[in-house]
Amino acid sequence: MAQSDEYDLVIAGGRVIDPESGFDAIADVGVRDGVIREITEGDLDGADRIDARGHVVTPGFIDLHVHSQDAHTLDLSVRDGVTTALELELGAYPVETYYQRHEGRARMHYGASVGYQLARVRVVDGIVSPTMSDFAPEDGEQRRRAGRAAQQPITDAQMAAVHDAVVAELGRGGLGVGLGMEYTQGADHVEIQRLFFALQGQPCVVFVHTREFATTHRGQMLANMQEVLSDAIVTGVPLHIVHVSSKGLEDTPDILAAIRAARARGFDVTTEVPSFAMATGVIGSALFADGWRERWLRDYDVLENLETGLRFTEETFLELRERNPDALVMKHITPESATRAAMMEPEVIIASDAIPVQPGQPGNPRAAGTFSRALGRYVRELGLVELTDAIGRMTILPALRLQSITAEAARKGRLQIGMDADITVFDPDVVIDRATGAEPSLAPLGIPHVIVAGVPVVRDGVLDETRYPGRPIRADARRG
Repeated sequence: MAQSDEYDLVIAGGRVIDPESGFDAIADVGVRDGVIREITEGDLDGADRIDARGHVVTPGFIDLHVHSQDAHTLDLSVRDGVTTALELELGAYPVETYYQRHEGRARMHYGASVGYQLARVRVVDGIVSPTMSDFAPEDGEQRRRAGRAAQQPITDAQMAAVHDAVVAELGRGGLGVGLGMEYTQGADHVEIQRLFFALQGQPCVVFVHTREFATTHRGQMLANMQEVLSDAIVTGVPLHIVHVSSKGLEDTPDILAAIRAARARGFDVTTEVPSFAMATGVIGSALFADGWRERWLRDYDVLENLETGLRFTEETFLELRERNPDALVMKHITPESATRAAMMEPEVIIASDAIPVQPGQPGNPRAAGTFSRALGRYVRELGLVELTDAIGRMTILPALRLQSITAEAARKGRLQIGMDADITVFDPDVVIDRATGAEPSLAPLGIPHVIVAGVPVVRDGVLDETRYPGRPIRADARRG
């Protein structure tokens, strides 16, 4: 047995699964100085010890899609097994402000893409906000100003200025480009194609929330995806399509088929799915612009009032939108069949789309339950995904998605000697989400231990609020 001071931490007796190498055995894991130093089917001893018998020991989950900047919501994610939480869909601008905010007080590793919408509204209207989540409730008017700026067309000169600004931010550490097309409706097809051309040769990925629905008739969502797929193929710029089920709806199987075919022909295209079919939206946002019911082929009763837990009528919808246009509502428009199709599709990454949750308030349950729900519902209860496959979609696949951008990703998503000691321990027979729209802050069951950079931040199911081992993940310095 090793000397007790050889390892800072030993995770003992668990089923250790490494999704890259295929290692799957009962073993001890030895950690020193934030790095995995030993994995052995023998016994290790160390200064600290976690008994993982009866549990699965995996790389920490990497979430490519979070919008949470507040401590409460991020702590919900870490209790769901997340050790790296990245804002890639909408991004940040300027990115340095985002990184400075998290320095020294991050429970998990963190990073952001360059936010296209944020860069665009700064050029159009001079509004400066590092992330969309920075607009506090009392800043509703500035949020609406930003929304209006995102909806208006821009000149060729402004377009060139925005694209130059985005490329410059890539050189300052931005992890690709976050392109929320539905929230930037002023950007026409020409503007988006020119953006892709501007990004040629850059070490980046474009993380795309596709366009708003003109209608949910068959083929419309597929056509929205085909726009950016075409731009990516024409320019060779890597593409990642976010939350494929909620932007695909009934077209999701055909969208997955297109992505599968593009990948088979060597194009760098990936996608992701949350394990929740429902999603939230801001009632006063462009999502609910006039004609939304006709576009969606849905009515008010697909929306849940999180203040009451009741489905809307026309009267209650209009009343809340007038009284509180920044209120969140729950959308029940994504068919369960779309989520299942994406869950069953090989190589689809699992990501949360987590948004801020206030303590004691209703909201979106994704921060507290995305990964536990995937493991509990789709792996154990429904049997739609194999356990090792699900783990890979939460760990090695998101790490591989980032490897062309940052060398940090080569040390994450793996449970191997020499890799970063970001580790999640869960009970496969118990793990399940508990959060709901009414109670989004309920922590999951069955994830007792979460280790970030060798530091246990969740121990025996209890969050250690004194520890902040999270480190920044930035794009590598530009080559050439």
